[in-house]
Amino acid sequence: PAQPPASAPEASRGSAPTSTQQLRQPPRHWYATLAAGALQPQNQSGSVETHYGYAINGSVQRSAGFNGEAGIGYSFGAIRTELTYAYTSNNLVSAQASAMGINEKTKGLSGYTTTNSFLGSAYWDFNNPSRFTPYLGGGLGYGLIYQSPATFQMGYGGSVGPSAYISVPAYQGKAGVSYRASKALDVFVEAVYRGTTGYDGESGFTPNASQNGPLNYWGGNLG
Repeated sequence: PAQPPASAPEASRGSAPTSTQQLRQPPRHWYATLAAGALQPQNQSGSVETHYGYAINGSVQRSAGFNGEAGIGYSFGAIRTELTYAYTSNNLVSAQASAMGINEKTKGLSGYTTTNSFLGSAYWDFNNPSRFTPYLGGGLGYGLIYQSPATFQMGYGGSVGPSAYISVPAYQGKAGVSYRASKALDVFVEAVYRGTTGYDGESGFTPNASQNGPLNYWGGNLG
């Protein structure tokens, strides 16, 4: 037997998209990304071979500083890829050194370090029905470190360290969550760990005589 037609509310039940579905982008699309935050460098160790045949070992501490990142990306659905430029700036705070059984700490240290990184990254989005999407990812690339001239006093004397540009491999890892604010805009907050490999540099005592440990940062971004 013929069934009576469904009422209007029953006919439309379950057929109208939710507000979250209406805001969702197509699975494949290009996008731009922009973020800013702060990164705290970890202590960086190093050693210097002097003209006199002995090594000076030490470490440098830097302040937390600004971090910015911008680039473009392409979403394949659950997987996203990005090409980004990242800039970080930090001030020198203090340094310790030891040589021939003598340990010294700087009484004053001035100077700054900037890092310009160019990174290719991939992310996994944990898509779900809500507006919030957690994600994990990381990337590899190239970093250009600039160390400004550094002035410091250690023991009874003062000294000036040379400026330097250093090119090194760079990498980063991220964990965050994005919020679908509109069809054209996501906002996100993320934890960041970014670093470089170790590198050689000028020591002020002999050219190319210093061996520096990795320059690593941790912090967060809002974008």
